[in-house]
Amino acid sequence: MCINYNFDMPLPGGGDCEPQGAQPRGPPDQRREAPRVGAQSRQRRRGNRGHRDVGKRGIVAPMRKQTVALILVVTILAIIIPTALKLYTYPPSEKTQEKPPFSSVKFYYAPPCGCCEKYLAKLRQYFAVDVTVLDPQKLQELKKELGVPERLWSCHTIAVEGGLFIEGHVPISAFTALAKDGVRGLALPHAETDPTTWEGPGYYLVYENGTIWRVYS
Repeated sequence: MCINYNFDMPLPGGGDCEPQGAQPRGPPDQRREAPRVGAQSRQRRRGNRGHRDVGKRGIVAPMRKQTVALILVVTILAIIIPTALKLYTYPPSEKTQEKPPFSSVKFYYAPPCGCCEKYLAKLRQYFAVDVTVLDPQKLQELKKELGVPERLWSCHTIAVEGGLFIEGHVPISAFTALAKDGVRGLALPHAETDPTTWEGPGYYLVYENGTIWRVYS
């Protein structure tokens, strides 16, 4: 072992040993820095934390996309389904804002008829009503003349301008249906009438070609 306490003086005999505690000599690119344990540990911890964050983002991001997509689909269905039901319901609902194409009607019945009186009171709230009392046989003849199908006969008959008819306790709000092309009349048999309101439920559309449609309300 050679020890030289004067680093500026060469060792006797041309020794090339390095002084203790001194940095190794040589070109800078050949020197290796001693690893710093603390810095490497911090770098590893940051790296691990980064991997964990990426993992969380990789799971949470698809979940958020699925939630947004589900909300969007439910919203679209909530708009489309009611619209489709309205478009494909035939015949159209009686609840419409249109006004009937007439302002006066002729009311025929054969007393005594308590339900006719109740319906007549409602009818007078909207139309000018001309009431005619007939015996049962004459009333039946009138129904045949107007073209009311026998299976739809009720206790009273209403004649409207243009040869149209309304048979029985048809909801007054449905009178606008008489304005439809090809419709000859509306009817509701007495057996199908709601005895609590004496109006509806629903009615039948009678077309000129003999077709009959049931409309529910």
